[in-house]
Amino acid sequence: MTSAVRVLYTSTEVRSAIIDLFRDSRNERVAISAFVGNGAEAYLPSPKGIHLICSPTPGATNPDALRLLMSKGVRVEFVDSLHMKVYWAKGRGAVITSANLSTNAMGSGGLREAGVCLGPNELDIKRVLRGLERRPARPELRQLDRAHDEFHIRNGWKGVKRPRRSYVEWYKSSGRKRWKIFFYSKVDYDLSRKATEDIRDEFNKKPHDWIWSRLPRVQQNDWVLCGFTLGGRLRRLYWLFAERVVPVPKSDENYDREYPYEVIQIHGAKHRPPPPFSIDKRLVNSLRQVLRDRIIREYATPCELHARELRGICRLVR
Repeated sequence: MTSAVRVLYTSTEVRSAIIDLFRDSRNERVAISAFVGNGAEAYLPSPKGIHLICSPTPGATNPDALRLLMSKGVRVEFVDSLHMKVYWAKGRGAVITSANLSTNAMGSGGLREAGVCLGPNELDIKRVLRGLERRPARPELRQLDRAHDEFHIRNGWKGVKRPRRSYVEWYKSSGRKRWKIFFYSKVDYDLSRKATEDIRDEFNKKPHDWIWSRLPRVQQNDWVLCGFTLGGRLRRLYWLFAERVVPVPKSDENYDREYPYEVIQIHGAKHRPPPPFSIDKRLVNSLRQVLRDRIIREYATPCELHARELRGICRLVR
């Protein structure tokens, strides 16, 4: 990096300048980007020790992208109403640009970006940081999860990359996305007449799937890992996305006093957010082994697995 100001005319030039700026992990480095999207790690070489500041904006900053960066040693902070994009490395210089930290801006997304590259003594990073009311991002990741999913449920997932992550990646991530687990062994329950009619009137379709619950512990937009058991063995494992959680009217012929709540997924996979992790053969076999000595009651109330069991599954699927 030279002391002269250099204009960056294209997204490619912006990307190359930032990667060059952040290459040396021995330097103090600060990345200020309004939004952080999928693929952000590709533009931050030697990520350990980088200080990243971004806005917790649903639909723009992806909480899973932040988790991945945190796992690589990036310290992440949130600032509300942030719009600047500044990338700085001590003794090397800075890039001030229109480009957010995302593939949409710096990769194959096709956005037209520009910026300027400054010399080592041109930008006072301490002055920039003093003007920002920062707070740690980690405590707010789960809140951003829900808001991010709700944004895309309202606006659609078209063109949004939906990465598949393993159970181990989920388990190791910061502020893990929460989910519920539900086991059942009978499939002869029909959806209540009211729920069926309401969904047909609103969406002109039948619901994609549903389960029932003893207590309303599942909330709207929760993920539920469902397991069908037969003869005491786990036969099927799949995800259900809770788009509706409704009580069954007592007057309905399908009302059950012990299990009076219905958890309904209305749409198929392309209309829902990505689940916390993908289901593969290793996960299924590991879950069977961990639950071998656990009593699985029929119609178990949806609940979160205990930390001990989560560790057991993580150890087995490696």
